Amino acid sequence: MQRRDLLVDLFKCDRNQASNFVHLYYESDCVDPVCRGRLLLWTDMTHWRLKISLVVLLAICAPHVLAQTDEHESDSENAATQESHRNYIAGFIGGAHEGRRDIGLSLGIGYGRKLSESFGIGVIAEHTYGDFDIWVYAVPFAYLTGPWKLYVAPGVEVGEEGTESLMRLGAEYAFEVGAIEVAPTLALDFVGGEKILVLGVVFGKSF
Repeated sequence: MQRRDLLVDLFKCDRNQASNFVHLYYESDCVDPVCRGRLLLWTDMTHWRLKISLVVLLAICAPHVLAQTDEHESDSENAATQESHRNYIAGFIGGAHEGRRDIGLSLGIGYGRKLSESFGIGVIAEHTYGDFDIWVYAVPFAYLTGPWKLYVAPGVEVGEEGTESLMRLGAEYAFEVGAIEVAPTLALDFVGGEKILVLGVVFGKSF
């Protein structure tokens, strides 16, 4: 085999084919060390070009893969955090006003759960002392938007005159104080043809 023909064929082949050429060349009558060295150098260069290409490819792709992995982990952590803070327990202190004279101190407790980012449901129990003595049990359906909570709460009022159906409309504006959420609240109860205004503050915590 002629060296010129071998080199022409060599530059058209891949590494495996080049290795075959090398073996074929060693078996041929050509023992030119320069030609033999060029063949070996060419196969080594082909091998290193493959390695360099892989390194470059990894350098290009790795940041994108890592970024997607970090984003996925961040999304998972945020989802877990949001899921772990869907429950809410709170205490209430305030006053109830019926007409101009009847005033009472109201204490209550409540539990709520977020069904989504905008809607929630809960239960409340509230006792009012003073000029009138009543218990209120209601199920608030809440609309959540930023710090605001707007809700409608059907329920019952249990007092000296018996049990009557009740409908409460209310609004809260919440802000955080350390690990506690504080929310001034205003509500209006419609019960037995009368209206009772309820003002107070809710102290709550999500978990």
